[in-house]
Amino acid sequence: MARVRTLILTTLVVAGIAAPIGAGSATAQEQPAGLSASDNVRFVTNVPFRIKYPQSSRLSTDMDFMTQTLERRRDEGAVARITREYAFVGTYMNGMQVVDITFPESPRVVAVYDCAIAQSDVFLFERPDLGRTFVAYSSDNIASQTDFSSRCHRENGVEPGQYGTFIIDVTQPTRPRSVSFIHFPGGTHQVTVDPSGHWVYSSPADLPGTPPGDFHISDVTDPWNPVEPRAVPLLTGLDAHDIMFSEDGTRAYVGALTHSLIVDTTDPGNPQIIGRIIDPTVNIHHEAHAYTTVDELTGREHSFLLVVDEFAGAAGNEVCPGGGIHVYDITGGLERTPVKVGLFFVPEVGPVEGAGQGAAGLDRCTAHVMEIYPEHGIATIAWYALGTRVLDLSGLVGLSAGVTEEMGSLGAGIREVAYAHFDDGDVWATKTNRIEEDGTFYVYAADTARMLDVFHVDLGAGDG
Repeated sequence: MARVRTLILTTLVVAGIAAPIGAGSATAQEQPAGLSASDNVRFVTNVPFRIKYPQSSRLSTDMDFMTQTLERRRDEGAVARITREYAFVGTYMNGMQVVDITFPESPRVVAVYDCAIAQSDVFLFERPDLGRTFVAYSSDNIASQTDFSSRCHRENGVEPGQYGTFIIDVTQPTRPRSVSFIHFPGGTHQVTVDPSGHWVYSSPADLPGTPPGDFHISDVTDPWNPVEPRAVPLLTGLDAHDIMFSEDGTRAYVGALTHSLIVDTTDPGNPQIIGRIIDPTVNIHHEAHAYTTVDELTGREHSFLLVVDEFAGAAGNEVCPGGGIHVYDITGGLERTPVKVGLFFVPEVGPVEGAGQGAAGLDRCTAHVMEIYPEHGIATIAWYALGTRVLDLSGLVGLSAGVTEEMGSLGAGIREVAYAHFDDGDVWATKTNRIEEDGTFYVYAADTARMLDVFHVDLGAGDG
């Protein structure tokens, strides 16, 4: 997963609305019915899940990826290396679906870990010292979406009314098994593990019964015997919603509903808040991602914090674009006093008009789960009814960032370069496990109604 007071407030100017909801550039011959997509996106396939609880309100949530290379010795002593790739997709009640994506044109579900829980955030982490790979799997405190007779509860002796995080061993991806359960007060809405794989950070997201203004951490140096969690007070506002670590693990970036935080995690067992954003133009601080780039004109390095606004908590707002991405400069000393430099919205504005009604029965359109691929300067983001969006971040160049209103961006210099969405879609998370050197990649859209869609994106073929 892995992931801010001086504010320069800006006002969105809508100029030349790009396209009405449901309009797209692809022809009916090129794409299936009900799909709108840019010219550089091709629909590949839909992956149906193994469904045990059809009444579930959300058939997909978040996902994470694993690449596994196995060595097999042949009789003549030669070593054969076999590489396989997997996506681990969370669901409400229908367990963690393990999808083999080695051949992305023909992915298939190869295992399901029976765990009838709500939210089901997925975070994969490796422990080379143990020779094991694990998934942290979050259990929200929604009783109506929890079956305590399911396997994950039985294996760990979880009592009715207990919620938190399951630690699942996926070293053999087709045979996942949980090794422990961490009972976090109020349950876990989103879960993150620091890069060392020794600390689980749990976000309660202001769930009922949770102490206000906290997140919780637990030492999982021994994954089979986690240390009892303790609270980290946020001091202002509501609870943490999502937490993203920097690659080196020295920083964590927290979207905390009413505010966003920068946290010094040099000692991950003793996190210290060093920066804070309280911005009235952000409705719901869903998550915050750091991104560093180099200004080609000046040669200076700039660091930004991208805060995703999940407008109204995606409670059926019925109007696009909904919440957007707010951008803050956190270069150097600005880490403690972030400066707002712009914001981005998708360039489709108008009522949802019946599209995007997910398994939860909500017509909603707003920014949600984002993933940044810094080596490519690209981000993918799910926008519920507006599906999968691919963004070019290379225009982020600091306070002098150019205005690109026609792309829905003001000041921040973010540009949309690809998109795809189905009329009946409601995308929770959209991510890729690899971007090729030629700018092509497969993107996986976890959809609360459609389960899992796969698209092929070619950024070398022109943008949307």
